[in-house]
Amino acid sequence: MKKILGIVVLGLLWGNTVFALPKCQGEDISKWTMCKGVKITSKGSKYSGEFKDGKYHGQGTINNVTGDQYTGGFKSGKFYGKGTLTHSNGEKKSGVWKDGKVTESIFKILDLPKEFERAKKIYPKYINVFGIHIFASKKVRDEKLIHAANVMAEYLDNDEDGVPDNKLVVDKLFKKKAVLFMSKNESQWEKDIDKFWNIYGSKGIHGQSLYDVETNPGGRGFDASLEEVLHLITEYGYAHTYPKELGDPSSLLAKAMDKARGGKFKKVPKKYPKDAWYSYYDKTCTYICMKGEYIYWALTSYLGAQKNRGDEISHEWKAYTKKKLIKMDPDVVKLLTNPKFKFPTKLPDGEYNPN
Repeated sequence: MKKILGIVVLGLLWGNTVFALPKCQGEDISKWTMCKGVKITSKGSKYSGEFKDGKYHGQGTINNVTGDQYTGGFKSGKFYGKGTLTHSNGEKKSGVWKDGKVTESIFKILDLPKEFERAKKIYPKYINVFGIHIFASKKVRDEKLIHAANVMAEYLDNDEDGVPDNKLVVDKLFKKKAVLFMSKNESQWEKDIDKFWNIYGSKGIHGQSLYDVETNPGGRGFDASLEEVLHLITEYGYAHTYPKELGDPSSLLAKAMDKARGGKFKKVPKKYPKDAWYSYYDKTCTYICMKGEYIYWALTSYLGAQKNRGDEISHEWKAYTKKKLIKMDPDVVKLLTNPKFKFPTKLPDGEYNPN
């Protein structure tokens, strides 16, 4: 949402037009050009302004269902030129936008919300993504925290239109009080989280850890935020929204996992069958935990995150490319591509740029 416009003053065509464009005619929006009209998207966002070749182009205003509003220039459907984005909480961002890309992240590091202010010495940094909390300790670098927020936003709003793709999942995450806790490393996280629980108890909070040292924006090694953020979303969002298909021990996802492991193992076996393509040997991981790891491996492999990691991960996961996954595990592919669930269809790159 903070993307950038850089109006090339499109001379007399757009910019500060000195002539009034006619009202768009007809029901086929793809044919609207050099006219003014109103379009309401399938997700409820409303655009009012100028069109060219069926796309937002020129001056206009768009409001999404979360209460955010952008007023300014557009080019080929993207923010472009001078514009102001006003969030539902009143925060404003004005500037020049270009090619639909923002010069800075839309996420700003804030203080903890009032309900958690007693933990501000533990987690002085905070970002909210569609109502989901991210807490970070002092030693977590700002760029790592912002990157994690972008990854979370991309998983939840994969088409980057500013609205979550699956509102039911986001509502469930909010209801379950899902929180991503970030610390410098594992040992520091253990200290931080103990202090937090001592203050608040669990209070129904469901948390997931992510460490600064394993968060790698920019392609410098594997980026663990792709895993840990997804664990939070699938375990407390998808699994509880669709228990029969994705959550319960007898769910369709669990049955697919049993095939991948070569049998239904409530506990980690001493040795998996030779034909298993998912063989996780961590004995601290319960059956539900195994299911969380399984959907992570499957979805990220389908989206291309694991394609160059075969040598590193094949002892645990053999279906590490999309092609291999489709061939070896059609059951999980059927779930991942079911439009009912609205799983992400592209891998987050840490650059969330909603339009």
